[in-house]
Amino acid sequence: YYNHCFFNEAFMKYRLQLFIFLLMTIVSAGAQTIDQPVVKVEFDSVDVITARMLNSRIDQQKNMAKLYRQDPESINRREVAQGMIKETLLLQYAASLDIDVDEYYIEEQIQKQRNSIEKQAGRRLSDEEFEQVLGQFGINLKELKMNFKRMEMIQKLINQEKAGFIADFPKPTDAEVQRLFNKKVQAGLLTKPTYVEVSHVYIDTQGKRFDEMVALNEKLKKVRNDIDNGKMTFVEAVKQYSDDKETSGAGGKLGWTSMQDRKFLELFGENSALDIITLDKGELSEVLESPVGFHLVKITDKMPGGIPKLSDKLHPQIKETYQESIYKLLLQESAEKAFLMAMEDLYTELAEDAIITYYDEELK
Repeated sequence: YYNHCFFNEAFMKYRLQLFIFLLMTIVSAGAQTIDQPVVKVEFDSVDVITARMLNSRIDQQKNMAKLYRQDPESINRREVAQGMIKETLLLQYAASLDIDVDEYYIEEQIQKQRNSIEKQAGRRLSDEEFEQVLGQFGINLKELKMNFKRMEMIQKLINQEKAGFIADFPKPTDAEVQRLFNKKVQAGLLTKPTYVEVSHVYIDTQGKRFDEMVALNEKLKKVRNDIDNGKMTFVEAVKQYSDDKETSGAGGKLGWTSMQDRKFLELFGENSALDIITLDKGELSEVLESPVGFHLVKITDKMPGGIPKLSDKLHPQIKETYQESIYKLLLQESAEKAFLMAMEDLYTELAEDAIITYYDEELK
């Protein structure tokens, strides 16, 4: 239901940040293969960041930038290295406090990530296909699990050590919500489609000869005339004539839809879908032809599209309004800023007692 540009923009930004964060591979000194070290981090243990690891992280972030139409040249080598140092030091401290992550949580996060990818693909993926998708981001399932664990360890550490810092982050005001809403509307990024609640009488014509299809069309026209003349109700027509057995017991109800609904377009075809969308509430269509048969469609409810009001619902079947959604978005942004500030504050404290050795002076 979140097919508007505004919500797509927020989602794409979050997904980019998530994947960049997940594509982290920090290997302990004891597990290193022969490689040129660039930084050594010593706090409660010793970790070495090598040139190969740094270059791999840079390449991953550049690939992600290209994928989401960002400038890959904006990825700065020193900034990437500093981020890896920060993460390494925080993870060492988390380990020293015996902060750990439940395996069930990790599996749950993996499943959520998989569900997200499958939703974009429009189908379920086999284990092999899921691994192939991860491979496009330069990571395998084992590494993904480890990265979720590291990310959660840092989250727990910050929440534990900087709880007061995070709890006091500012909440969005009504004026800020209104301001962002207005900006999105003025930029043409915030529109809503016309939604209609559809019921139908369906006559299956698949595999029928031309003369049989003509007869079925005439039959449905007569049904429409009988409804118009009060000889039967639409619900009675559904029960008596509809070949859609899944909806015949519910008055032919298909539910809410719009021109952004792929399944709706596939069922009716674009021309018939346009005819349906332009019907008024309570109106009965003429006999419509789709790739699978003939339909009589009734609009049981309608939500006009266009530029929304702040108080409008995002979708007829969702209680959340644009105001509530924008508030949640701003709240999340504010919480993320507070979290990053808390993380930076903790890192600054830890860095005073850590020994960070640079083998590449340009990374300082």
